[in-house]
Amino acid sequence: MLSLPFLGIASWIWGGLLSLRVARALHLDAPRTGSFYCCGTFSNLGAVGALVSVMFFGEKAIAIVALFRICEEMFYFGISFPVARRLGGGEGAFRLRSFRPDPVLLLILTALGLGLALNMLGVPRPAPLGSVAAAAMLLATVLFLFTIGLGLRLSRVSCYAREAAALAIVKFIGVPLLLVPLAALAGLGSIDGGLPLRVVTVLSCMPVAMTALVPPALFGLDVDMANALWIFSTLALVVILPVLYFVLPLL
Repeated sequence: MLSLPFLGIASWIWGGLLSLRVARALHLDAPRTGSFYCCGTFSNLGAVGALVSVMFFGEKAIAIVALFRICEEMFYFGISFPVARRLGGGEGAFRLRSFRPDPVLLLILTALGLGLALNMLGVPRPAPLGSVAAAAMLLATVLFLFTIGLGLRLSRVSCYAREAAALAIVKFIGVPLLLVPLAALAGLGSIDGGLPLRVVTVLSCMPVAMTALVPPALFGLDVDMANALWIFSTLALVVILPVLYFVLPLL
């Protein structure tokens, strides 16, 4: 079960690398490559992945989903956002050798370390902190959706059919082809009747997360393409969910 966080990281890294490779094959410019990368590496594991897992397997899937995505925010803000910013800053194609982590990663790790230290020291969490955190999350979600709505132009969606088809191959074929065998090799198929393996299979082929729309707006990438790929991949669930329904019992 300890392999689940590493499988999550592997899925984001692999989705991003495949996206960069496909973007190069499609001869996309830097802003479009950045948007394509964001859509390839950001997956909707919370609102969609967790919901689908619970619908298929019940509440026992919640803990598996939580373990799988435990490093999600650290990876997105520490790795994916800096890559997207580089592509949007006119610095040319991304090169792994020239990558430097974003300072926000240090902030995230510091906050995590401080929280763990206080927890281990037995310092109780102040009661009002829970209400403040809940209110802050609600406000952030409202502002996030409001910002997306301001930049969403539905008339431009049909202009990116080629990119949407390519991204569908990355998200729904490329990532599962790596992640499902890795999960099987980790022994997840022998635990609880194979439940962890089935949940990882579901999470490996989820659509683009709404978070993927944020870097294009911040870093001068192709916002219209990011919006289009998000919509296309979400609508693709109409096909993906029935396929999963028939494939999952075979695992």
